[in-house]
Amino acid sequence: MKRSHVGIAKPHAADEGVDSSRLVARHSYPPRFAAPECNCGAAANVLSDVYSLGKILDALTRGCADDRDLAAIIARATAFKPADRYPACDALSKDV
Repeated sequence: MKRSHVGIAKPHAADEGVDSSRLVARHSYPPRFAAPECNCGAAANVLSDVYSLGKILDALTRGCADDRDLAAIIARATAFKPADRYPACDALSKDV
């Protein structure tokens, strides 16, 4: 199993062949950190993890020096459309 496919939640639907026995099927987040699709009742997946991590990064860095690179990373991680987000948590981590 590739590490990049493992997240807090279950793998993205496109991640076939991933051993889901080690993964949590659903995860609840406070509404301000939950991905839009999760707030509408969809199951959590790696892309929703990326969104939540982006929101956490935004909360932790709010008020820090203005950094365009960081703002771009947060914007990509918290994109409304899942397809516009980082494909996995390790890709987000690499940019951070």
